[in-house]
Amino acid sequence: MAAALFLGLSAPAFAGSDLGTDDFETTIAKAKSQMMADPAAALNLARAAKTKVEGDSKAAARSELTARWLEGEALMRLNRGEEARSLIDTALAEASASFQEEKIYADLLRSSASAKARAGKFKAALAHFELASERYAVLGDARSRAIVLQNIGSIYSEARDYQEAIGYYGKAAEVFTDEGPLSLSAHNNIGNALKGLKRYSEAESEFGKALAIAQKMSSQLLEARILTNLASAQLLGGAVEEADDTARRALAIANQHAPRWQPFVHGVLAQIELDRGNLVLAEEHIAKTFADHPLDKTNALFRDFHKTAAAIFSRNGETELAALHTDAFDRIEREANQLRL
Repeated sequence: MAAALFLGLSAPAFAGSDLGTDDFETTIAKAKSQMMADPAAALNLARAAKTKVEGDSKAAARSELTARWLEGEALMRLNRGEEARSLIDTALAEASASFQEEKIYADLLRSSASAKARAGKFKAALAHFELASERYAVLGDARSRAIVLQNIGSIYSEARDYQEAIGYYGKAAEVFTDEGPLSLSAHNNIGNALKGLKRYSEAESEFGKALAIAQKMSSQLLEARILTNLASAQLLGGAVEEADDTARRALAIANQHAPRWQPFVHGVLAQIELDRGNLVLAEEHIAKTFADHPLDKTNALFRDFHKTAAAIFSRNGETELAALHTDAFDRIEREANQLRL
């Protein structure tokens, strides 16, 4: 399952306080600190920060763009992709008019690229990531550039050019590294690339390292995502029962803390039941994967689940549904193939 982490933001954690008494910069810092571990809280903080912007000066415009950027980042992490893309692209258009030499422009380029990648628009995403990388290099922002290089690696991973992906992950580590979110993202993304290369035991090791960091961060959302990736690698490596245990751990966390991640866990559980030959259970799980997602609008995260669904429905004699999922899989494949130059 393709589930690279399009990483963005982190900052020192803050103790809770009355947002009404916080100034703009404090609220923004809190939004950044919550972005990976609790994007719902980050969304509320970004929106609160936006209300604290006063006046019509250039500094006020920059502050408002910053709050809108963080709002878009939070929406992406909550799988509210269309809202995120609309908000970020509008802010990027405004930033391009007055702030092209500043960090906010590069930040919005990066977020716009992430949103496009999540929508399967890989070439457009790659162009924005490369421009963001250039801007961060000029600005001397090594950490942000490393994030972008990881994101470019994830684009190539989505295009199934796994060796190229691992190369970009390596470049990112040369530019900047840490023992927190960036390291977590690196291990998770390298695990996905290794899984694509069918090096399943190595992939499991990388996911295990990412999982340990997520647990230290006390991020249930990230823990659920990485457990889902780990279960997928275990299944592909032939450890079906171990994969089932891992996926059910992910589902228990998602049910309580990350409901928008539930469809992807059900997708892996459908793959497990298909492998076992339990077609009734497999269909129950795959139905939950696509329950709220029109088949003609799914993004790259659903690609392998479309293939799974086609196999399940075909074996159950539901040929029309199988054909719809095959068409959706082919659409996402065509989008990915755009990067295979």
